[in-house]
Amino acid sequence: MAKAEQEHGESGAGLSLKPQHELKFKAPFTDVVTTNLKLGNPTDRNVCFKVKTTAPRRYCVRPNSAIIDAGTSINVSVMLQPFDYDTNEKIWRPRWDPRQPLSGPLVSKTSSGAIG
Repeated sequence: MAKAEQEHGESGAGLSLKPQHELKFKAPFTDVVTTNLKLGNPTDRNVCFKVKTTAPRRYCVRPNSAIIDAGTSINVSVMLQPFDYDTNEKIWRPRWDPRQPLSGPLVSKTSSGAIG
């Protein structure tokens, strides 16, 4: 969903990510489900970011781009749009690394009640 240059740190451009590895979306998925990603800028310079998705109908990101002032952080809301699913079947689990662009299959099956 997002790509960061591997220039100043593991997450790219000096940004820190919370959560670092995955976002979790909790059922039910019949309404918009929102989770938050905190982007921190521990550097002494302003940093800009832009979130791109290969599934714009599935996810909505607000703000999808901004400038993060030096030494501050910003909360980004990631909204999973509603979709139909059978509660008796396994839940589809999207895989997303916030440091990498989405590629390949967007989902994998899991037996848990969470998407993440």
